[in-house]
Amino acid sequence: MGKTEQKTRDQRGSGLIGRLSIRSKLLVLVMVVSSSALVLVSAAFVLYQQYTFRQRLVKDSATQARMLAENCIGALSFRDRKDAQEVLNSLRAKPDIAYAALYQENDEVFAAYRRPEFSDPPQVTPVTYRHRFEGSWLLVKEKIVLNDTVIGSVFLQTDLRQLDEIFWQSFLVAVLASLGVLLLAFFISARLQGLISAPITHLAKVAETVSRKEDYRMRASKKGEDEIGDLTDAFNNMLDQVEKRDLALRESEELLRAVFESTGDGMLIVNAERLVAGYNQRFASIWQLAAAPLEQTTDRGLFANAGLRSRDSKFFWTGMDELYNSRDVSMDEVQLEDDRTFERFSSPLIKNDEQAGRIWSFREITYRKRADVELKQLRHLLSNIIDSMPSVLVGVDTAGRITQWNREAEKLTGISADVARRRPLADVAPRWAGVAGRIAQAIREGKPQKEQNIRSIEGQVEKISDITVYPLISGNVETVEGVVIRVDDVTERVKLDEQLRHAQKLESVGRLAGSVAHDLNNLLSPMLGYAQLLRLELEEGDPQHTKASEIEKAALGARALVQQLLAFSRKQVLKMKVVDLDEVIANFTDILQRTVRPNIKIQVTQTANLMHIKADVTQLEQILMNLVVNAQDAVPEGGTIAIATANVELGQTEKGKNLNLAPGPYVVFTVSDQGTGMDAYTLQNMFEPFFTTKEAGQGTGLGLATIDGIVKQHHGQIDVHSQLGRGTSFEIFFPGVTDKKDQSESQPVSAESNSAPPAETILVVEDTASVRELVCEILHKQGYQVIDHGNAEDCMKFMAGFDEPVQLLLTDIVMPGINGGELYDRLRAIRPDLRVVYMSGYSEEVIDRQGILKPGVDFIQKPIAVQDLLEKVSAVLHRER
Repeated sequence: MGKTEQKTRDQRGSGLIGRLSIRSKLLVLVMVVSSSALVLVSAAFVLYQQYTFRQRLVKDSATQARMLAENCIGALSFRDRKDAQEVLNSLRAKPDIAYAALYQENDEVFAAYRRPEFSDPPQVTPVTYRHRFEGSWLLVKEKIVLNDTVIGSVFLQTDLRQLDEIFWQSFLVAVLASLGVLLLAFFISARLQGLISAPITHLAKVAETVSRKEDYRMRASKKGEDEIGDLTDAFNNMLDQVEKRDLALRESEELLRAVFESTGDGMLIVNAERLVAGYNQRFASIWQLAAAPLEQTTDRGLFANAGLRSRDSKFFWTGMDELYNSRDVSMDEVQLEDDRTFERFSSPLIKNDEQAGRIWSFREITYRKRADVELKQLRHLLSNIIDSMPSVLVGVDTAGRITQWNREAEKLTGISADVARRRPLADVAPRWAGVAGRIAQAIREGKPQKEQNIRSIEGQVEKISDITVYPLISGNVETVEGVVIRVDDVTERVKLDEQLRHAQKLESVGRLAGSVAHDLNNLLSPMLGYAQLLRLELEEGDPQHTKASEIEKAALGARALVQQLLAFSRKQVLKMKVVDLDEVIANFTDILQRTVRPNIKIQVTQTANLMHIKADVTQLEQILMNLVVNAQDAVPEGGTIAIATANVELGQTEKGKNLNLAPGPYVVFTVSDQGTGMDAYTLQNMFEPFFTTKEAGQGTGLGLATIDGIVKQHHGQIDVHSQLGRGTSFEIFFPGVTDKKDQSESQPVSAESNSAPPAETILVVEDTASVRELVCEILHKQGYQVIDHGNAEDCMKFMAGFDEPVQLLLTDIVMPGINGGELYDRLRAIRPDLRVVYMSGYSEEVIDRQGILKPGVDFIQKPIAVQDLLEKVSAVLHRER
């Protein structure tokens, strides 16, 4: 019964709608749809307006709370309630904020603001943080943070009544808009009814025309927006798709052809019957073919008609037949007759999952092949450069494995590069394990690291190395890919540095010795001079004569010691002349033999045609005496001390290189003994000043240091060989000269040889009073007329008004103000015949800086001996010009 009633009801409804006209149906449909749509849109609009207003209000309140929090940091930090209240009172410009409060960190109210019109807002619970809607209020709370520490919070209570007003305004607008749209929809639907049948007829005619003419460019005119309009749109869209598909197909074919022709590779397509289906212009250019494919031409026929051939035709066609029957991809290299090289690719042409032929591609790699060859040559060159480096070069990656191992590394370790590569550095070269930290630091920091003066023993020889670790940084990314370790053998350099420091130390001691020698010379001059004068005035039997002789002997000993200091420091004034070393040794042998003990024999071996040397004979005798005395101490039981001379020619790689002597002729004399010898420590320090192996009080320690100074001042060098229990040999090298030996100097005229008193006047200028008084007394006693001054200025003033003749100027060289040389030059301008004798207690180095001691200049070294002074003065006065 129920189902029958429902069916009757449905038929009644269906019949009612069915009896309506199309216009009425469209009108009802438009009104129902429009009304439903307007209701939904209006509701959505109202809800959206309310939602967006709420979000904007939350955002504004949160921003206001953050601003208050930032502005209240200082007030809350310093507990300034007044300042905090002023900040909160700024909310008067916000009419929707009913209440605001500033809380301390313990949630106690620090300051509050209440809008007057909201004198009694409802009691609400502040939110924890962020925001919350409660009734018609929006509650917002924001933290106040200082230095990552929460020191309080800000609370805002905002009125939402404005939101209700906006809601009803939006609802009213939506209702009015809906009514207007319904009226407009009714009017439009009424107007469209007359257009429904015409569009259907038009659409039918266009469809018939397209079907008959197959002209897909035609389009149906759209007469309405109803189903017929949609049908028209669909019909036109269908025609659009068909037309676009046809156009896309043509464009795709053109694009494929353009790509086929534009590619840099030569392309050839061959079908399953081995007939050429096509090739591009690049292929035709490579093989010098016609631009258009030859019809019904096989691949072999195509290459047979090509203008160029492959250099190896058999290789070119090897395996071609098998490829057409397989789906394998092939790649090889082909070289043409014009020396160009190509990579040949071959891949199957698949259609409908079946092989329809082959695609051949030829890519030129001529320049790449040449670049590969050049790269190999460059790598070979770099490898040769690395192997030719005098330093050890080892490449290590970030994992500590060896990547480079040059020839010097092979020599040093005895391990070949093939064995070393890819192995851990610590396994191959454990001696460098100490630089592991430097390697890690260089990789970490990207900067070179250095280890200096690493000492090791190789055999019996100590080696000193510097190790530098350089990071290998790749490209623009600046990533460290490994390091290069450079090991430099700096043994010789370190030894040279040690020698330099030693030389500087000797230089400092030498300067001190020179300064001390000058002061001692001035002190010794009156001691020696007055002792000699006193001795000459006393009879030999007089006890005072003996005392004066002892004083003179002590002064002479002190002078010898001063000369020894100057010789050690290489700063004594030398009297250089060309001499025969054999002759000097022969003349001095008797003195040497009388000096040593009776159980010591001195054996001299001379060389025929020995070259001459330029030397100071006195200093040569000093060398002989010191060496022979040292040799005597080395043979306490007695024995032979051998002295021998020889000519030697030193070359680049011979002994001269080890001695740091320039190549050339040398004269060497050797003093050797078969005594106790020296240990390594003594050999290393024997030339040090004041170094001695003798007991206290038995030696000054200046003997060998003096010899070393004298030899170096003669531009020579000493080579010492010694072993404990086997004796010692000193070889002393002097540069040989081809000049003839100087003739013996004429003996100066003795003061005693003048029977009559001298009539000459001598001008004495000396700034040291004791020395000046001594010199004047010696000259007075000899009968000379003496004029003395303590400085050059007084002397020049006196001489300007003195008209008597003066034959000789005896002056100190180094004086305050004007020196002796300048004084002589000024006096000679007014007295051209004036002669000069210089005297000084300074070293040769200091005197040389004055520019005075030139060849031929007369000079007497302090301390001054009476006889030396008189002989020098007499010789200068009586010398012919």
